[in-house]
Amino acid sequence: MAGGQEGSELELKMQGKHKILTLTLTLSIFLLISCKKAVEEQTIEPQKESPYKIELSPLSAKRDDIITVKVSGADPQDLSYQWIVNGTEIEGAKGNTLNYPKLKKKDSVQVMVSIKGQGEFISEPLVIANTIPQIQSARLIPSDPKRGENIKVEVKAFDGDGDGVRITYAWFINGERAYETSDTLSGTLIKKGDKVSVKITPSDGEQDGESITLYAIVVNSPPAVSTNIEARFDGFTYTSRINAQDPDGDPLTYTIKHGPEGMTIDSKGVITWKVKLEDRGKHNIIVSVSDGSGGEVIVPFTTSIGFTEK
Repeated sequence: MAGGQEGSELELKMQGKHKILTLTLTLSIFLLISCKKAVEEQTIEPQKESPYKIELSPLSAKRDDIITVKVSGADPQDLSYQWIVNGTEIEGAKGNTLNYPKLKKKDSVQVMVSIKGQGEFISEPLVIANTIPQIQSARLIPSDPKRGENIKVEVKAFDGDGDGVRITYAWFINGERAYETSDTLSGTLIKKGDKVSVKITPSDGEQDGESITLYAIVVNSPPAVSTNIEARFDGFTYTSRINAQDPDGDPLTYTIKHGPEGMTIDSKGVITWKVKLEDRGKHNIIVSVSDGSGGEVIVPFTTSIGFTEK
């Protein structure tokens, strides 16, 4: 009997344990279903898009631009505005345009639009773009270069954002790129008739500005004449020489423009004059030295003839 009783008590205990497990499982399922239902009831419907379209222009606005807002889908009479720069409302900026002198590159611009009876709507940010640097003026010095003369660029540039402007130079001689990147082209690289050009480009480190190209033609160089004229007179014949050279290598022509009768000059600039007794005294002489290409130098000088009495 004792053994039977023990068996009954064990069976009851086991049955009781099964009841507890069943009750616990049923409660867990109930809580899971309840939580799922609660989550479904709390799900927020996606917000519908605004029927109003707010556009700012120009899209690539610079610091000095006037920015305009356009609102589609609303009566203009129902609109009011408040402009915002970098998250701060701009006092007095309540029209459909923004003309704000303190705008600068990379500023973020928005506008809050209030629509009567509908609420407030804010535009997407418009970021102020970089102002491209510009060349204000440029010229070549000299404008009519000669062989052997350095050619220099004088340039003035401006950047609306106050950025530093760097200028790059690309030189060309007769269409061929010259190995020079500074603002000066060496005169040793050019000769008469050469066509020289330089492309100038401004940059602020972010963007290059519009390039301009300057042009020049290497012009003829006039003869180079020494002012030192050595003369000799042996009592019968007067001789002197005009010392001249042409930088371009052109052949030179010498001409007596004014002088005493019988005076001559040859192709090397040597003056010869058979002097007579009546030629005693001071004589003014003018010689022309020409290169045949439009270059001419006038050489005036004075000589005196005297005789030693025997």
